[in-house]
Amino acid sequence: MTTAKTNGYEAVQTIGSKMKRNLILVFILLFLTGGASLYAQDTKTEQEQKTENRTNRDQRKVDRDKHKLDKKQVKTDKKARKVERTEQKADKKD
Repeated sequence: MTTAKTNGYEAVQTIGSKMKRNLILVFILLFLTGGASLYAQDTKTEQEQKTENRTNRDQRKVDRDKHKLDKKQVKTDKKARKVERTEQKADKKD
């Protein structure tokens, strides 16, 4: 068993050809399996798009209003607890 010393050109050449072959096979496979449909854009009619935008806008408005109400509720709860604490302190002093 002998080994021949090469400058590496042949090895690089075979690796390059294998890579090219694999790339070509991948493209053929994607083409045959409908890989283009993976990248197809979702096409909606103008009316559907307007309806979706309106729904999203309405939902954001509802979320904002709910958030405002939640903040007010937290604030009133805080005030109620503060009043309760001050009443308890006043009762202890008596």
